[in-house]
Amino acid sequence: MNKKMRDIMSTIKNKTSEAREKQAAGDTEVVTSLLEEIKALRNDYETEKALYEAEQAEVPEEVEVSETDDDKAEKSFVGFVRGEKAASAGMSQGANGAIVPKSIASKIIENIINVSPIVEKATKYYTKGTLSIPVYGTDADADTPTGDVAAAYQGDEFTALTAGQGKFTSVDLAGYAIGALSVLSNKLLNNTDIDVLEFIEKKMADAFRVKLENELINGTPDKMTGAVSSSNVLQLSTKTVAGITMDTLIDLQLRVPQIYQADCMWIMNKDTFAAIRKLKNSQNDYYLTRDLTNGFGWKLLNAPVYISDVVDGATVSEGIPVLYGDFSGMALKIAKDLEIQVLNEKYAEQNAKGIVGWMEPDSKVENHQKIAILKSAT
Repeated sequence: MNKKMRDIMSTIKNKTSEAREKQAAGDTEVVTSLLEEIKALRNDYETEKALYEAEQAEVPEEVEVSETDDDKAEKSFVGFVRGEKAASAGMSQGANGAIVPKSIASKIIENIINVSPIVEKATKYYTKGTLSIPVYGTDADADTPTGDVAAAYQGDEFTALTAGQGKFTSVDLAGYAIGALSVLSNKLLNNTDIDVLEFIEKKMADAFRVKLENELINGTPDKMTGAVSSSNVLQLSTKTVAGITMDTLIDLQLRVPQIYQADCMWIMNKDTFAAIRKLKNSQNDYYLTRDLTNGFGWKLLNAPVYISDVVDGATVSEGIPVLYGDFSGMALKIAKDLEIQVLNEKYAEQNAKGIVGWMEPDSKVENHQKIAILKSAT
């Protein structure tokens, strides 16, 4: 079995578990859709299996298949985690520990992007050091601001046009060290039946996904900046879920210019979603509609809806219960070189090792017009 076959089998297992949960919840349409996906994945598995067996048959037994650089790097990484001295010598070292091979670092970042919609939508910059993104806008800070450049009729002959004035500012992205710690038993690490590399990739991806999602939505003071800092704000007069009406949601949606509407989505927590899910029109029809083309399966005003536990509830004073927009308006800088530390002594009495992954991301709102936020009253 090759890696692609293992990945397909892992996906089938996850889809099957999800289908079982949806069946228990009574979501028969979602179950049907998942079963179709599982059927297609099984066909892909059989095709890959046939190709793999054909490829193996073409290689004479006496010919040794050479390892690629990625294969060697991944073997060194697994050996390093297991504590093999020879493998440790082959690992590059960084400020926080051994540098994860690029093939593995890229896989972890891809896993994060595939799982979290807001991370997937954010405009990503893979670079080290400080990054300055130029932004052009109206010179509102000038002594006599004249507005942005605009076309106009001349009027009478020889009448001068009104000059527009703008200026460049910048969105500056630095880098803040974020670590993810996973404690793995030595029994698991030394078990040759366990794909250690895949296990660590998944653990790290899950940890960084949760952290990055929170930072891209809420941010942290003096660290990463979240979407809730957008200046495109619709203020609620209440601090209750009942204050979020369809009229309010329409007003929020219209705060994003039409040119950006195609890739917009809603993000809210489960309590707010439950309240909006129950809103009906005069014909007693629900406003939310089923949409099996996206992972969660709901649309509101023709835009997909996603639930995130890190979003505020409507009853939080000055909270942000609903975000709407095209989240490519968020700039996310990620240093590609992830680094890893193996803690041997700290968990020795537990017969385990600590695996710490490090990355250096930063985020800011790059385009405030693309992201509108609903703010509850004080």
